[in-house]
Amino acid sequence: MVIILTYFLFTLYIALAGQRCFSLNADYLLYMRDNKWHAWIKQILHVWKYEREQTRGEEIANSISHGLGLVAAIVATPFIIIQAAQLNDTGYLIGVYIFATSMIVLYLSSTLYHAVYPGRLKRTFQILEHSAIYLLIAGTYTPFTLGVLYGTWGWTMLGLIWVLALIGIILKVFNRIPHPIISAVIYLLMGWLIVIAIDPLYNRLPWSGLAWIVAGGLSYTIGITFFAADSVLRYGHFIWHLFVISGTACHFLAVYWYAVPAFTNQ
Repeated sequence: MVIILTYFLFTLYIALAGQRCFSLNADYLLYMRDNKWHAWIKQILHVWKYEREQTRGEEIANSISHGLGLVAAIVATPFIIIQAAQLNDTGYLIGVYIFATSMIVLYLSSTLYHAVYPGRLKRTFQILEHSAIYLLIAGTYTPFTLGVLYGTWGWTMLGLIWVLALIGIILKVFNRIPHPIISAVIYLLMGWLIVIAIDPLYNRLPWSGLAWIVAGGLSYTIGITFFAADSVLRYGHFIWHLFVISGTACHFLAVYWYAVPAFTNQ
């Protein structure tokens, strides 16, 4: 699915951008025809190899978008905390706190990163932002692993996702993931790791709850193609931000409406 979406979006962008980004002359088109997969893979890897420095206009859009996401996360947090507190379960309440905190940390670090001018401080905030993505992924899992996936499945998934998140953060801090496409793949793999627990989720969640989880996952998945292709797509990072906000909103609703009530019935 990811490959198909990437192929489609990349093709659409080439059609729209034309010669502004690539030289699509006759020889190149013939090469693409005769070497389809090889050409596409090589071109995509080349496009995703570098992180392009954002223009000032793009950075303003980036900081505003996740600034609004930060405000939404701060406003929404009390509602989900109050609902979780009514359960009288310390472990689950901690899980919801972690989810809410990971939202705020992600949007705060992202807003600061895009708001400051290039320099050492911006680089520091960039590391924090990229690390916060791992926190948000693991933080989103946490309420579900301590709620609807209670027991062996819950603890297994909780331990696995946080180990992966910590490894990702360490690699990011020490700059061991220099290629954007590697980061994109890791984010996707961690996000969709939930499919290994689809059976207990299917048995413990209504279809509407599963739909919100899947909708959030698809939002992140589609958006990450823009994140990876930002080196050639102007405002691609801003578009990625919009998909992140959408994905977070879907998962927030899944936690608020389904993870908490489902746990009270156990």
